[in-house]
Amino acid sequence: MRLLVAGLMIAALVLVVVFMVWKPLVAAYESMRQAATKRSMFALPGGRELEHMRGAPLPSAASAPSEKDFQKQYMAWLDRTIMAHYPSDKDAKGAAFMRESLDYLGANYDSNPPAEMLAMEQSFDLNSVNDPGLLLMIGIVEPVSQRQRDALDKAVALMPGSTYPKFIWFLAASNADRAHALDNASFDELKTRDALSLKYLEQGLNDGSFQPGEMSVLRWRFNGNSMKNLFFRNGPEVARIFDASSNVAPWVQEYVEGVRYTDAAWVARGTSVVQNVSPQSWSGFTENLASARKHLVASWNANPHDPAAATEMIRVCMGENEATDTMRMWFDRAVAADFDFRAAYTQFEWGLRPRWLGSYAQMNAFGEECAATGRYDTCVPFQRVQVALDMSEDAGDRGQEFRNPQLAAELLVVIDKYFMEPNPPIPVAYAHTAAAIIAHKVGRTGEVKRHLAALNYKPLRTPLFARMVDLQALVREAHGE
Repeated sequence: MRLLVAGLMIAALVLVVVFMVWKPLVAAYESMRQAATKRSMFALPGGRELEHMRGAPLPSAASAPSEKDFQKQYMAWLDRTIMAHYPSDKDAKGAAFMRESLDYLGANYDSNPPAEMLAMEQSFDLNSVNDPGLLLMIGIVEPVSQRQRDALDKAVALMPGSTYPKFIWFLAASNADRAHALDNASFDELKTRDALSLKYLEQGLNDGSFQPGEMSVLRWRFNGNSMKNLFFRNGPEVARIFDASSNVAPWVQEYVEGVRYTDAAWVARGTSVVQNVSPQSWSGFTENLASARKHLVASWNANPHDPAAATEMIRVCMGENEATDTMRMWFDRAVAADFDFRAAYTQFEWGLRPRWLGSYAQMNAFGEECAATGRYDTCVPFQRVQVALDMSEDAGDRGQEFRNPQLAAELLVVIDKYFMEPNPPIPVAYAHTAAAIIAHKVGRTGEVKRHLAALNYKPLRTPLFARMVDLQALVREAHGE
């Protein structure tokens, strides 16, 4: 009996010890497993991968050309072509909204208008507004809706009786086109609308809407959403109009032609996986890429101080499998012209995906390189966060990589540093929502609540975020429910 009791006591003691050390052992194992996963996913091998990533250091000095330099030029153009034509002395409220909305448009950030600006815009009665410039800005600020379409349609109707330059007429018409295209307008309706937009574009490139020193503004407007929408349906005609204008600098004309051929190349290839692309499609792809290269290189040679042609060449190199030169070479040329030209970072990072010419290790290394610049007055360090989100999306892991405490901590630090800036140059709602999701993945409930509270508990809903977490449950968690 005594031996039985002693045995039971020893067994109980062993169970207590096991219970006490089990959770720390499990936690240690999980930490090692996550570290190993990160090493295997993020480790850069030698050879071609390192060579593929080798390029110039990011030009992060404060003196490097940046978007702020361009924004000054763009704001001067907006003031000359729009604000100067608005009767500010007769309408203080309209003038105040025009000023605020033009500042927003000129900031060149890829983000939604702030709530205060949206509320101000929606306070206008469209029936009482008769200035086409004001109606245009209402339509640009207003989200996709019937009100947006009504404002833009009225702006188009009133432009011919105004003093606004013809390119502003074009902006009204092309934005109205896009609004109706998003509302599933018929082919015939869009064809009629496009004809008017093309007419105003041709007039706007020949009436003094752009001075010789404003060609970078014209190139930027070419890359705007309304022009992209028109170009998608009318690429050859838009290119013809640019080429026919003696007021358009040759480097802009070459750039437009280059984009046309790049788009045509990817259309010819189609969206099938490599083994399903027909020989005829490959032929069209190759021929169009060769034409795109010719025009884009000519554009860059004529004006290496604009980043757009070099950025478009990243797409060409991607399609050519870097047979002639590397994506990194053209990325370096783009950011040498404009350190924080967002499209260059987006396009290069896309080319680094495993499905194209890179790997998750290369994507991660690029994100770390961007964060190391420390330039939180630009969008560049945020690429560390964006790359991680894109890796998760590409891998289809529903944000599981963010369960790695080290990675999550690094990303949250980057986001918090942005919110120390007086005017963070990133989409604020997007960043707060991303931070809340990342914090949730590692159980940092306090940070989940802090970031959601900054959004009044209304996180940004995107398909990617919805795949990572139940956003409604995340809000309930923040409320302690």
